Amino acid sequence: MRGTLLAASVSRRTPMPSDARWLVIWRDRTKLYEECIPAPPAVSLDCNVSASDESYRLDWAASTLDPCDIWYLVQWEDLDGTWRGLAPRTRERSMTVPGQLMSGRTTMRVRVLATSGLATGSAAVAVRPPVSRSSATGFSEQYRASRVASARTSLVPRRP
Repeated sequence: MRGTLLAASVSRRTPMPSDARWLVIWRDRTKLYEECIPAPPAVSLDCNVSASDESYRLDWAASTLDPCDIWYLVQWEDLDGTWRGLAPRTRERSMTVPGQLMSGRTTMRVRVLATSGLATGSAAVAVRPPVSRSSATGFSEQYRASRVASARTSLVPRRP
């Protein structure tokens, strides 16, 4: 219990430089804990929009040495700019976003945070409501949104 309280206290008081690669916790001259801080995972995120059921399928991946150690958190941004969780943290690499979140909106940002515990990477996309093609085609319109690490987000039409 004491170690947990110490970690919480340290994380609130001590800023961690973005290029830090080693965490060492001292009490006086006694080393209490140390851990390597891995590089943040690079995250790629794809969003496929279906006109037929008005849902959004997110698929993502994180580049890291051990993908089993990565937890993901999927969030959507509400109208006042607050990021809200779509689901509890997960180790899955895909999720469906209900179309109801888009009601009354022309665009909505969605992001995925990937963390190994100390290092966190993220990717975000802006999704738009689907635009239906002529009903004669029988195909749903799909858009693909992709972002890797700090690359710019864009929507590119994709043929079914």
